[in-house]
Amino acid sequence: MTCALPQSPLAVLLVEDEPLVRLAGERAIQAMGYRPSVAANGREALNLLAADPAIDVMITDMHLPGMNGRELAAEASRIHPRLKILLSTGSEPHISGDCALPVLLKPYLEEDLAKAIRDVAAA
Repeated sequence: MTCALPQSPLAVLLVEDEPLVRLAGERAIQAMGYRPSVAANGREALNLLAADPAIDVMITDMHLPGMNGRELAAEASRIHPRLKILLSTGSEPHISGDCALPVLLKPYLEEDLAKAIRDVAAA
């Protein structure tokens, strides 16, 4: 007889420079049953990724101070190759066809966020 170990909740890092959006996102991610972490910029995100290699999914705003979301995604992928990444933006013109990463448009509903996390985690 094999004993199945309980699966740990998905660890989701939200990178968002707007404090209210970050707080709402963190609460929504936690309400979904996931383990949230938050960062206000790319440097904070990279520090969290280095400290917690168990992070499964990173959702990053494309417009961050300093390092933008695409730059963060590239660096995060380099140091954490198995990380699943979802970009988020409120400005459609900044989405180009050359981006291989999924994009979640703001404003989004909690259901949209939940679906996007499930989709990117399953990919």
